[in-house]
Amino acid sequence: MKNRISSLRTYSLDLVEKARDFIYKLGLPVCSAAVDRLLKGSSWTPTIVSLVIILYATCLHALNQNTFAKKLQPLGLEPFVMLAVDFLHEFELGVWKAVFQHLMRILHVAAPNSAQVAELDRRFSANASEMKQLAARNYEDLLQVRHMNLAHLSRQCAIPVFEGLLPPRENKIVLTLLYRLAEWHALAKLHMHTEPTLAHLDKATVVLLTYKAHALGDYVRSIHWFGPSGSFSSQPGEMEHHRPKNIYDRGSKNDPVPQITRFERRETRFLRTRRHEILLLNPDHVSTHGHQVAFAEDDPLQEDDATMHHQHRENQTGLNWLEMHPQDIYSFERKFPHDPATKNFIPKLKDHLLGRLLGHAYDEREFSPAERNTVNIRKNQIYSSKIFRVNYTTYDVRRDQDSMNPRTHCDVMVMSQEAGPNAHRFWYARVLGVFHAQVVHCGSAAINRSTQRVEFLWVRWFGIDIDHRYGLKAARLPKIGFVPDTDPLAFGFLDPSLVVRGTHLIPAFCDGRTLSLLTASPTAGRPLTETDDWLAYYVNM
Repeated sequence: MKNRISSLRTYSLDLVEKARDFIYKLGLPVCSAAVDRLLKGSSWTPTIVSLVIILYATCLHALNQNTFAKKLQPLGLEPFVMLAVDFLHEFELGVWKAVFQHLMRILHVAAPNSAQVAELDRRFSANASEMKQLAARNYEDLLQVRHMNLAHLSRQCAIPVFEGLLPPRENKIVLTLLYRLAEWHALAKLHMHTEPTLAHLDKATVVLLTYKAHALGDYVRSIHWFGPSGSFSSQPGEMEHHRPKNIYDRGSKNDPVPQITRFERRETRFLRTRRHEILLLNPDHVSTHGHQVAFAEDDPLQEDDATMHHQHRENQTGLNWLEMHPQDIYSFERKFPHDPATKNFIPKLKDHLLGRLLGHAYDEREFSPAERNTVNIRKNQIYSSKIFRVNYTTYDVRRDQDSMNPRTHCDVMVMSQEAGPNAHRFWYARVLGVFHAQVVHCGSAAINRSTQRVEFLWVRWFGIDIDHRYGLKAARLPKIGFVPDTDPLAFGFLDPSLVVRGTHLIPAFCDGRTLSLLTASPTAGRPLTETDDWLAYYVNM
């Protein structure tokens, strides 16, 4: 690798012109000794150039010089350097695909009747072992989930899926390999680089002297020269062109653009009609708790405003949308009388609201009954919302949005208030409900005695696994699990403005499921269709 950098070949226009003179003026063969003496040392060949000249003899003079060399070489850009790396074919359809195929071979022989392969397919959202009709984006998903709307993330990521499928020694090696591949993949596809990220990518790159198979060793230098790999990747073009081409083949080929447009609109209408029919046949196809807004019900949001931290239901003229989907605050404990999720629901809610009204950032203080009585919730009702959207700034200084629905495992992250060298920087929670209430604070310490609209999230907290080593050195993902229901802080309330963004949690399949973290059933702490919890989750970074 060092030799490729220190002995980088440069394009010599003089040598090419001499070789062309031997061929076209002196009539020497392309493979003659005279031509070889000029070009063989640099592995160059004039064959392609001669073919072009045979086909376009009238343009002989125009083709005597390489245009790139003529125009750009005086400015310091070598034509050979312009050959950019191909991430899609070299890594996703190259290195990673080959590694995944080899891991499948190992699993097939690791247990009788390919039992481990069947277990792997159960952990993925599809039969990944068959590798049927997989494009580069599908292989990318197998390694690590791409950045998407959190509502559409499937539970696939290779590290937790392969965990425990092999004996301990081999399991450790495979998990480290998968982490390093995912680490390199993430670094190479960053949309914005700095000197530290490029240094990290350079350190993470291991050159295996297989240049004919891939050019992974050249990525850092290519990014230095041309910018992030996404700007010259073949993936956007590969993904964009296949759909119009498929539609084009189904049309008459006469004026295809309007045909493609009409086909796309027609397909969208069919999909909407189909979804509506499914809802009519089975409106409760996703079972929801009473405090959650069903899929078929209306719940308008504010117009998109990227400057806002989060978006909630808006009040529209003529209709009091703010009082849609009311919930009696006493109904939670009535519906689930022995449920740890609803235990002390009203005292916890008033503690949270009072802390917010007094300007406290977190629910660090437990107030007395007399202090709680200074908080009046109008009509003793809180109002449910279907969706909670949070806007945030990504690492590449762009605005993005996560749309989260408490019906479908909505997980969020907030900044941790813990201190110390081993403290994790985030806290994680699962949102059980999105609410707002009309609140009046009438105590002597009240800052504002008028009616205030307060938004809040009802959450079930996760705790970090302190015995699990994670990070770049350990080559492992952070591991968390639900706080046991015996802890009084297992359930609580959260200010939406503290949410950093949504987070993607992947079950630790190897650890299995358990009833010990939440013993009540049914419970408001998990979906109606579930009776237990995953013992632990990995945080997909």
